Amino acid sequence: MSGSKMKKYIYIISALAMLNACHQPEYVLPTAARQGLTSLTAIITSGTYVDQEVGRLTVTDPDATRFEIPIPYYYPEASDEETLIYMLGLRIQAELQPNWKISPRLGILDLTEDNEFTLTDPSGASRQIVITGKRVKPSSCSLLSFMVEDIKTGGIVYENDSRLLIPYLEDMSSVRVSAQVSPHAEISEINGKRYNPASKYNLNSGATVKVLAGDGTTSKVYTVAQGIPNLLSQGLRTESITLLCNVDPVTVVGLPAYNEECYVSLAGIGSTMVVGLGLGRNPVLVDAFTGSRQGELSVAPAVADCLTNDDSGNLVFANYALGGDSAGTVNVYVSSSTTETPTLLYSFVNPLAFPIGHRIKAAGNLKGDGVIVFTSEGIAGVSVSSEVVVLTVEGGAVTSVDVKDFSPQGLSWGGAPINFATVAPASATPFEDGWFLDYYEGATGNTDPSVDDEQAEQYILHHIDKKGKDNWLDLVGNWSLNPNCLDAKTFNGTPYLALLAVSHFPNWEIKPKLCFYDASDPSAVVRILKNNGIAIFQKGAFDPAVGAAGDVALVPTTDGYRVYLYYYDHHAQAIGAYVADCFEI
Repeated sequence: MSGSKMKKYIYIISALAMLNACHQPEYVLPTAARQGLTSLTAIITSGTYVDQEVGRLTVTDPDATRFEIPIPYYYPEASDEETLIYMLGLRIQAELQPNWKISPRLGILDLTEDNEFTLTDPSGASRQIVITGKRVKPSSCSLLSFMVEDIKTGGIVYENDSRLLIPYLEDMSSVRVSAQVSPHAEISEINGKRYNPASKYNLNSGATVKVLAGDGTTSKVYTVAQGIPNLLSQGLRTESITLLCNVDPVTVVGLPAYNEECYVSLAGIGSTMVVGLGLGRNPVLVDAFTGSRQGELSVAPAVADCLTNDDSGNLVFANYALGGDSAGTVNVYVSSSTTETPTLLYSFVNPLAFPIGHRIKAAGNLKGDGVIVFTSEGIAGVSVSSEVVVLTVEGGAVTSVDVKDFSPQGLSWGGAPINFATVAPASATPFEDGWFLDYYEGATGNTDPSVDDEQAEQYILHHIDKKGKDNWLDLVGNWSLNPNCLDAKTFNGTPYLALLAVSHFPNWEIKPKLCFYDASDPSAVVRILKNNGIAIFQKGAFDPAVGAAGDVALVPTTDGYRVYLYYYDHHAQAIGAYVADCFEI
């Protein structure tokens, strides 16, 4: 297709979007009182990212007459999707002081052109202004992760002082390296020479690594040092909690559409997220930094109807099994990498009357001492369940299979993937440290007279201690959110808990909620992160045949330096990752 025909084609698509979009201007309260027009915001009007803010201009010159809204060259930034088609029809929102006016009314503008308006102040004085846009190539040039391949040692990036610390004290005069950098950036040079992934470099102290941004001009040079990092004595560095990515699972990762049946479970090894879809399908590998698909994980001879990870870098896979008279055999496999063939840890017949194998959580070290918990699921329209199956692991072998019943606490749940629960062990010894539990309408059964009925509808995050006491922990949702995604892990000597409440109604702009807690005292967790508005990429109506399914996973790295938090809301369509570290800075 020729260039002129391509532009005509883009304009036709843009025109169709304009016909279906709101033409009313949107004005919001200003943040400054010194000038009439304080900001302009550009919002996508069609396609996958409709209603997402794509660009914003903060106005600093009160006498300006030309306003160029910066639009990223790619959106999302980590994708290869260029923004020209969006530029042709963006909804513009102005931030104005009271009694200032823009005429004609703002609406959907083609930001590849100059759009003329009149800006009038409260006294009636006016001036002509131009609103347009400019696509800006990415200027980010950060080194996100670094690996010395020959010694399998990861570097530690100190962004503030452009330092790369390699925790290895021996000679590194001829080693191969790989790295993860900002989207569309690249490692351009090592020690002043053009980088080639197949070449070897002198990476001893004093070496330099240059990262070049996608704009081709902005760069940053990191200086290598060898040594052992200083770590916090306990826990993570709260200010290090960073969002790495939040992308569309369908268009970016190639996962099923929201109305396709799947039973989501999450795990990870380091910066690789492992997404289980159930129904015997192979898990999908996702890069935590970009959200991009890395391929499928072959788990044969295991069947990955559900999966998880422990605290120590081991993946766990298991199959689905019916209970009762049709009880099936559950085969539990473990693996310590995405390239290792899983090995059988244990086989057992489901001892419950209800199915298991759509939700599994683990803690400790499954090649040493740990625990695996299978949450059972009720049978829709027949019965609810209140039980979990607990496998205790000692010395790398399963030493007992127990059933834990939560019906004495008045807790019960339905079938997967909507109405069932997640029970996560608070530690590798849950019969001592207790259990975290959550599910949709988990407030049922409250007997605390100090908690009124309305409040009880939201107190649905539980900790059940070893004596059976039900501790109500946090307000985490309501009728519109399903908080049945939990995981608990220990990082740098401190227990942590993550909760994802997936959205039942993304079509009503109800977004999933993500919470991250310090669980040093599991009966009174302390929230250290709360994201009430995860950006979503699907706004279709609730599909009761498929439901609001999702999962969350905490993944400590084997070197003990970082912990990753992975989440996936299959219904509202959002998948992403956070990372935190324990460096003493």
